[in-house]
Amino acid sequence: WGVIKPTIPSGYSMQSVPLDIADRTMSGELGNALKSVLSNGDRVYAMEANGSWTTITLAGGNWDTAYTFAEGQGFFVQSASGATPRFAGPVGNDGSASRTINGAASGRWNILGLSQGKTLSFSSAFATGSFTGTPTGDWDETVSDLVVIDQGNGNWKRIMRTGSSTWLDLDTFSTPSVSLTPGSALYYFHYGNSALSINF
Repeated sequence: WGVIKPTIPSGYSMQSVPLDIADRTMSGELGNALKSVLSNGDRVYAMEANGSWTTITLAGGNWDTAYTFAEGQGFFVQSASGATPRFAGPVGNDGSASRTINGAASGRWNILGLSQGKTLSFSSAFATGSFTGTPTGDWDETVSDLVVIDQGNGNWKRIMRTGSSTWLDLDTFSTPSVSLTPGSALYYFHYGNSALSINF
């Protein structure tokens, strides 16, 4: 069991449910935690399986669109002034959860939020054994799977799946050393139509 207070900065930020809470609806536990600290006009953006976006706006103290987030699904929050919501619930990351990673012939972006109360190393979160299916690897970045992490101030860390089935940090040209913290989210680009999911 844990209590997590993730930071939502002003502007746009990538977020996720920071614990293994069962009610991930915008009309229930997740939405209530967010609306208790956000302001009318603030928005949540959910990326759909086909790459389109659903926009959920706080209006009159309530969310204007019904929505349920899947386990491991991250999202964007647009906040005018920033906030610190409070979440309480069970800690997960016991390997029992799974999130589908959508692909397409020329690739498709996904938003993942894999930490459920534990700080995860990149190497453990994206280990080969964490996947059902095989990430697309290549020495050409344009036709390989990518993980892209927002580091703030307009800086993005890009990590590619190589032709030798390892991950390469394109900033340092070495093994990634970043960690995934509760409440954080990241982009995952899956190249090709092969079925892929990640367990966490």
